[in-house]
Amino acid sequence: MDKNFEYVVTLRRNTVKPINIVCHMLMLLSLAAFTYALTKEWQYGIKDDYRLMAVTLFSFVWWMLIVFGKKRKPYFRIGFFIVAIGWFFEPMHKIYISIFYILAALLEKQVKFPAEIGIDEEGILFNTLPKKHYAWREIRNVVIKDNLLTIDFKSNKLLQKEVSDDVPYMMEQEFNAYCKGKLS
Repeated sequence: MDKNFEYVVTLRRNTVKPINIVCHMLMLLSLAAFTYALTKEWQYGIKDDYRLMAVTLFSFVWWMLIVFGKKRKPYFRIGFFIVAIGWFFEPMHKIYISIFYILAALLEKQVKFPAEIGIDEEGILFNTLPKKHYAWREIRNVVIKDNLLTIDFKSNKLLQKEVSDDVPYMMEQEFNAYCKGKLS
């Protein structure tokens, strides 16, 4: 988050497995398309498309590192940028697909980033895309109890999210007192 907050609450992140599956499929689709384009070029005697060969090789190597590098979380950003370059140089110059992969590379980190809520003098800020800010006058109650953050809005909207880490009892009481002071 950009500015200093009195409290920053990190919410428990849902699983990123479906996102990773979609990312793997996008990488495999591009690798298949590049391999197909190269085989068609070789059939017609065009053997000097070194850019597409290099992009296909780098994409494959990056994807293999992601598949077999199980010790760390897979991030596809670099692979998506490599694939975007490949779609730009692909024989039919599919620039719109290249732009799609650039957007996917830029959004992947934000989608996998755990949600954070910043609380300060002005109100509550949700660190999402786009950022959402709620002033204290829009909120009826905010409380953390049993690692569950509950925000009750005056518009009859209720938000309950699980907090990522165990919150000590004293910190919970301090947070609840701070929020109660802002709401009165």
